[in-house]
Amino acid sequence: MMKKIIVAMALMLGFQMSQAQTVNGIFREFRYKENAEYVNVPKILMDVVKWAQRRTLEAEEINPMVEKINSVEVLDLTECDKRVQERFSTKVEKLKMNGYEPLMAMNDDETHAKIWAKIEDEKATDIVIVASGNGTYVLCSFKGELSMSDIQKLVERK
Repeated sequence: MMKKIIVAMALMLGFQMSQAQTVNGIFREFRYKENAEYVNVPKILMDVVKWAQRRTLEAEEINPMVEKINSVEVLDLTECDKRVQERFSTKVEKLKMNGYEPLMAMNDDETHAKIWAKIEDEKATDIVIVASGNGTYVLCSFKGELSMSDIQKLVERK
């Protein structure tokens, strides 16, 4: 009897964990959908961008934000089928952001947008932005070391 209870609890836990969504899981699930636009700029390419920026631009032209970002991952499902967009919206609503702090949330009638950050030593080491609804279906992840004032500048930028 005890063995059956343990097996049942393990199955329930496994089911619960399979329902939880992660950022990487959403990238993996949707990046190959028809009309999806997916861009991943890993650290090695960001290092090349930083090197090229320092070699070709004058000091006052260098974007300090680029220097602080190590990698970028973007998924845009705006041109995808409505069913894909609806499934994306459902998945991001269930997104589990353990270890992240919410920085901003915006909701209007049809659009939902959220920004989370993983904070270590007063710096954001991972920023996740998600927007869904009203024609916008986007997930972004930036890894690096951005201060809170850097993030504020990004949010205020138009």
